[in-house]
Amino acid sequence: MTPVMDRIIKITFNADTHASMQWNFRPQQSEIYVVPGETALAFYRAKNPTDKPVIGISTYNVVPFEAGQYFNKIQDGIEPMWEDERNKQGGRWLITLNKQQRRQDLDRFWLETLLCLVGEAFDDYSDEVCGAVVNIRTKGDKIAIWTADFDNREAITHIGRVYKERLGIPMKMTIGYQSHSDTATKSGSTTKNKFVV
Repeated sequence: MTPVMDRIIKITFNADTHASMQWNFRPQQSEIYVVPGETALAFYRAKNPTDKPVIGISTYNVVPFEAGQYFNKIQDGIEPMWEDERNKQGGRWLITLNKQQRRQDLDRFWLETLLCLVGEAFDDYSDEVCGAVVNIRTKGDKIAIWTADFDNREAITHIGRVYKERLGIPMKMTIGYQSHSDTATKSGSTTKNKFVV
């Protein structure tokens, strides 16, 4: 996306923790200004003020939901674009939600997706994961886990099976994996799945 220089957007940050979490957790910046199409990073600081180990997992949400489509959790500075070198040979496990599922499943699925990434839930294949994306759209929402190499069938199918299980999707339902190259060159509105679980 080409940056739109004449439209400035203010993004504010906060940090909420559960009452039992003893972390000092706060954003290192209270706000940033960006333009549509610009990539920006935000940093948080976590400190354990106790003398005991504290384990916590950080996730994020975006309000209003309509803005959520512009925020992504991406690994190691990988750009959330198909053209990025670490994404070119990759693809995505895609979960599509209808408008009715937004209220019931979207937040839960997105949280579980982020927990899978942060917790390296995909065992020996966690390094194959490049990031996750949520898209909030009028017609329906999408959540995807991006992977690095669509030719690595063993890794891709393992990631898909674990992801499906973690989301609690019934066995009789399937989820599909699409390569970025197929998505980029599709002729219709849908992309053929390379794998399903």
